[in-house]
Amino acid sequence: MEFINTSDCDLVNLHWVNSGTLNVDDIGRINKPIIWSLHDMWPFTGGCHYAGQCNGYIRSCKGFCGEIPNFLGGWLSSFFFEKKINSYKMLPSLTFIGLSKWMADQAQKSTLSDFYRVVNLPNPIDVSKFVPISKDQARRGLGIPLNKKVILFGAMSVVDKRKGFAQLCQAIRSLSEKDIEVVVFGATDSDLSETLNQKVRLMGNISSDDKLIELYSAADVMVVPSLQENLSNAIMESMSCSLPVVGFDIGGNSDMIDHKVNGYLARPMDTEDLANGMLFVLSQLENSKLSAAAREKIVSKFSYKVVSRQYLQLFQSIL
Repeated sequence: MEFINTSDCDLVNLHWVNSGTLNVDDIGRINKPIIWSLHDMWPFTGGCHYAGQCNGYIRSCKGFCGEIPNFLGGWLSSFFFEKKINSYKMLPSLTFIGLSKWMADQAQKSTLSDFYRVVNLPNPIDVSKFVPISKDQARRGLGIPLNKKVILFGAMSVVDKRKGFAQLCQAIRSLSEKDIEVVVFGATDSDLSETLNQKVRLMGNISSDDKLIELYSAADVMVVPSLQENLSNAIMESMSCSLPVVGFDIGGNSDMIDHKVNGYLARPMDTEDLANGMLFVLSQLENSKLSAAAREKIVSKFSYKVVSRQYLQLFQSIL
């Protein structure tokens, strides 16, 4: 904290500060203007990173808290919410950046919004790195058959309900197409073939951007079935590699996906419509417009060149 306050920096840009990086009291002691990029909801709730169906943060997180399922739940969430109030009111200039329009809207609804202003600015992506390569080349490199329709899904865990794996399973099991192969990266559950009722190729954890680009280029459609999402890196990276994405019309998905233009926005939690979205994209494989539009949306709205200009304008307005 002393290092920040005694440095010659004019402005502090916070991102994700949990796991012991900075506590709420420390943040309240920063004596320089703060911009805080919201990667989840934690900065304006009583402690949860994603609130799900709960809107307790609109009323100072008073009452039952589903994230702390015991008699202390409501007290603890309200206590930490009050700590944030006491910290934020000490800050002369605090600006929250909602990476998606949805996140900005949620931040504005919080009782804490009396102590900060909210703007909507996205994360950028390196569109010169995330570029499509030849589909045949990518599939040969990964050992994926050239004659299959490939559905790609990525998640670190299939047990995180927010990531929508249960909904994905229902949607894929309803597909009647026989020439489909599901490619999964991140998760390593060897029983996924039986769960999905489709042939599944497990790629394991991917730590290399080059390998990710190869995966995106090899697939025909990316499915991101999250039930609550800010501004998904997986969606942005996929589309930058000209891969259309299917997801529910929730969170920040509509900031990137234009329905039936560069992907498909399914009705929230409607697994039948999620399946319809996959079939729609797979039916357009001979039509390059969908893939081209996916890449164009990311280049025009989320490239470093575009987003950095917006951040510079924000910095200048604060200083």
